[in-house]
Amino acid sequence: MRIRIKGFILLIAVAITLTAFGLAAFSASGVSDTPSSSIQSTDKYILGEFEGFLAIYKSSSKKPIEIIDVRVDSLPERDVERIKRGIYANSLSEIISLAEDYE
Repeated sequence: MRIRIKGFILLIAVAITLTAFGLAAFSASGVSDTPSSSIQSTDKYILGEFEGFLAIYKSSSKKPIEIIDVRVDSLPERDVERIKRGIYANSLSEIISLAEDYE
């Protein structure tokens, strides 16, 4: 019985540790729904909308650097809302990876 209790406690400790590391990794990623002062510098990127299509912008420009052949209105409503607000990322590779999720 004692071995089972110790094993159960160890299992819970491992689960808590893995959860903490997972949350830390998620919060450390550069993707955000809101612009922060660190994300708005000139080398940051935004996944947004341009004339009804997905588009990638540099945060310092209103002109898209890439227009993606995906109509925003074909996406689920919650995604449409996020894209219309703009999804911010720290690097071009992050924003491209995010955009590929919608293709």
